[in-house]
Amino acid sequence: MTLDELVEEGAALSRPCFLLREGRGERLAGYWGGEREDMLNTIPPEATAVASRTHVLTLDPALFAELGLHRLGDPIGLFATKFRDGHACVRAERASLPAFPDISCSGRRLFALPGSSFPPFEAVCLYGGEGVGRWLRSLGLERHQYEEALGEEVAREYQGEFTRRAPFYSDVVDVIVGGWHMMWPDDDFYVPREMRLLATTLRDAEPYLEVWLSESGNVSVKERTT
Repeated sequence: MTLDELVEEGAALSRPCFLLREGRGERLAGYWGGEREDMLNTIPPEATAVASRTHVLTLDPALFAELGLHRLGDPIGLFATKFRDGHACVRAERASLPAFPDISCSGRRLFALPGSSFPPFEAVCLYGGEGVGRWLRSLGLERHQYEEALGEEVAREYQGEFTRRAPFYSDVVDVIVGGWHMMWPDDDFYVPREMRLLATTLRDAEPYLEVWLSESGNVSVKERTT
């Protein structure tokens, strides 16, 4: 397997995505920070568990529909929530009203441009063509043994190409909607593609935030650090 062949396999697996950035583009697709008029940051005095919450990000669900995630019709809002017991997390909240065009938010306006998401090496091992399978078998490896295959020089070269091509490493993108996900240091395995990555935040990282959609339609948030 040569680097050109491996890159060709990656290109065949590339997925469409949207690249969101502040103030650059014609299509308003999200808000970063600030406060939503319909979901205020203020916590009512009668709340007993939540100490504070802060709006992080709201995304237009039309982006997900255009990427083939038709089960999502409601805007997704991410909120950094602190609880009175000291626990803190980022949660995804959805509400059918108001629709995204009617949301009033004081946050920074994010605009969407179409992009392409190049897959990491783990995804090529798992989902590449038969040529990838033959190459792995020639090394005595199965498709799920991508960590062992990373010892090969061509795999390391591919990772360099991934770094060059992947939107994640861009310094002008605030949020990636859709596309391939990466394997992080705290992952035990590469998350199967049946779990769909909705968005990855790059702005104000770390932590990076990943928004996931399960097969059952549940939305969850993972906080990632390098």
